[in-house]
Amino acid sequence: MNDWSWEGYDYGYISTSTLDLPQSTVSNGLLGPDGPAFKALILTSQSNLTVDAIRTISQYAKSGLRIIISGSPGVHMSAKTKTEERVKSGLANLVRQRNVYSCQEGEVVKTLNTLGIRPRVTHRANGTWYTTWREDREDMDAYLFALGDANATAGTLKVSTSKIPYIYDAWTGQRRPVVRYSRDDESSTLTIPLTLAANQAIIFGFSVTPLLGVDTPKHSIAKMSPAVLDAEYSRKTGLWLKVAASDETQSVTLSDGTTRRIEKSTPCKPFALESWNLTVEHWEAPSNISDSSTIAVKRNSTHLLTSPLRSWLALSDTDLPTTSGVGFYQTTFTWPPPSCAGAVKDYHDTGAIIALLPVLQTVRLSVNGKSVPPLNPTSPVADISVYLRKGENRIIAIVPSTMWNYLRSILPKLRNSGEVPLKFYQHGVGIVTLPAPGPVDNGLIGTMSITPYRRYLVPG
Repeated sequence: MNDWSWEGYDYGYISTSTLDLPQSTVSNGLLGPDGPAFKALILTSQSNLTVDAIRTISQYAKSGLRIIISGSPGVHMSAKTKTEERVKSGLANLVRQRNVYSCQEGEVVKTLNTLGIRPRVTHRANGTWYTTWREDREDMDAYLFALGDANATAGTLKVSTSKIPYIYDAWTGQRRPVVRYSRDDESSTLTIPLTLAANQAIIFGFSVTPLLGVDTPKHSIAKMSPAVLDAEYSRKTGLWLKVAASDETQSVTLSDGTTRRIEKSTPCKPFALESWNLTVEHWEAPSNISDSSTIAVKRNSTHLLTSPLRSWLALSDTDLPTTSGVGFYQTTFTWPPPSCAGAVKDYHDTGAIIALLPVLQTVRLSVNGKSVPPLNPTSPVADISVYLRKGENRIIAIVPSTMWNYLRSILPKLRNSGEVPLKFYQHGVGIVTLPAPGPVDNGLIGTMSITPYRRYLVPG
């Protein structure tokens, strides 16, 4: 059913046993007023009801909870209710009550809108986003979880709140203000532009007052030109923009309606990290595979690679297709890049953002021996400006692999309780041996790029 995509609605499934919980009460038209505070209860064709459940739901309706019946709910044949007639009779009586509404399958969202029950969060994107809203009753803060689908997507989130928005980084623990958004005071809504990588999730927090220890700007950025990559705010230094190379004048419009123009930006254009040295630490079984005192036999191999980087499976001229272990990728680049070293006179106001393609497992990154904070595997992007130095700069990326590719190569030698792996007893069939799953990709795949930028202070 189309409307079960529940664009922006926060919903949950409940069972008939849930209705018997002490907190399953209705107050002010809300089911579970202390949380999760549902505004409506929806019965669908997939719902299996008992007479007791119908009796409880009927009481909910009398207490003010809106009940929506979509299609024809089914019957749960329990020990107490063995007759289908009693359930159907109870449903017929339920439909006639106040606060109970019937609709066709696929029209639940339309019915909710008619009742004035609209989602707190809506979005428009060139793909599918999944959102979940949570509130903290004690400090009145709220949290929004947004997840993208299997492809990169872009769009906007519209949130019904007058609170101050923040981003919570689940990988570093950092909290920072959302700098780019617009606010409609009349409708108490925020509109936040958002770009999500494939399978990326992001956490927003909304606070009644500015978070302690987090510098929060007075004005947000309502609009900004494409070459403006990002913005950051500090109470000491103000609002700074990160502007990539562009032959055109860029601009930003603040939430107070003022516009700031940025003349032609002169940092270097993005460039790829082309040449890599890969050292792989192989983890292998001892010569006596039954010797449990040896955790693993380790050896190293070194490989020269060029961009774009390929999976270890694709390096057929090596033994990496059957390798399990840790890969250490190293490369160097010159800062500022020689091609535009004279384009910018003061490199104190320049920086760089490094971007990997989504990583298969996890990755640890260091620049000139300094560890970069943990990266989101679905969107491994980091500002490395504070680690840069004039001249040669060294990058090391450390990636693990699963043990499967190596285990797969020695599978005939392995035993599980005396039997070969993937062998089990299936009732009615006997002993069954499953075929071994195929190998999996390991290592870094794709191109790692660096985007230089110029820092521009927004006056005022």
